[in-house]
Amino acid sequence: MKFSTFSIMMGAFCVTILGGCGEESSETIAEKAIESSTQAKGEEVDVNLNSDEGTMTITTPEGKITYKTDGESIVMMSDQGSVVAGAAAKIPDNFPKDVPIYPGFKVQAATTMGAEGAFSLSGTVNASFEEVKSYYQKDAQLQGWQETISMNQPQTLMLAFQKDNRIFHVTATTAPGEMTVSITTDKK
Repeated sequence: MKFSTFSIMMGAFCVTILGGCGEESSETIAEKAIESSTQAKGEEVDVNLNSDEGTMTITTPEGKITYKTDGESIVMMSDQGSVVAGAAAKIPDNFPKDVPIYPGFKVQAATTMGAEGAFSLSGTVNASFEEVKSYYQKDAQLQGWQETISMNQPQTLMLAFQKDNRIFHVTATTAPGEMTVSITTDKK
């Protein structure tokens, strides 16, 4: 499915701005504006906004993508996967159980990428640089992962691990009072 950056950004903008407005004419104007701008670039789209529900659906010949917001979270869903950011973000149920997640990890965004079995988590932990590094190196090994990359920069850590035909990466950066951590898994 092919969605231009413009239509995705415009979609997120409209769902956020129009969420709760409830005026049908505003929805129609926004739908037509998005459709016209993407059609001018050669993309065929159909846009449906529902500000009462905080949703927008964009349909193209390649597929459909739906955005939903409730003011605290934004969810984007398609047949290729999903992204959840904000209060509703959580570790997906089918996230690989052998990929370590630091205790107390507070999920801020979670991405699931369809049948490929790829995931991305972003969040924070209350830990030091050395605690995060030590945890991932130790727990990954206990789960059967082999460390393939270890890069330490001032205030930034990047680790990569491999197991069979899968990989996972951990990137952590120091923020005041916490560490921002991103975990990405995929097939090799």
